[in-house]
Amino acid sequence: MDAALFAKYAWHGRTIKYHRAQIRESFGTRPASEDDEERWARWLAAEVCPVETDPGLLAAALLRRCRSEKIEPPSDGQVDREVASAGRRFEDAFAAQITYRLGPLVCGRLEELLAQLKAECATRC
Repeated sequence: MDAALFAKYAWHGRTIKYHRAQIRESFGTRPASEDDEERWARWLAAEVCPVETDPGLLAAALLRRCRSEKIEPPSDGQVDREVASAGRRFEDAFAAQITYRLGPLVCGRLEELLAQLKAECATRC
């Protein structure tokens, strides 16, 4: 294909929608749904975030998952949102697990200690 023709391609409108559908059919893929994105965020939080925290590596894991499931990968912005959502979910679950393991007595004592430190800092600063 001549590169000049590629530059003239209509990247908006019915033609590209038709061509995308043909490409998806040819490769046996489908666009991602909201349910897919929710499932990916849960999967990243439960399976990948406990062993990896680098956003770039989390995004790469998500894109590999998309390929393995034959689902069209989300846009870069959507991938960033999925990774951020998974990170928040993991951190929330991790904090809840630690709080549960420490128990109410230790957590109460830690809160008292933080309040004392905050008060000391306020008087010094």
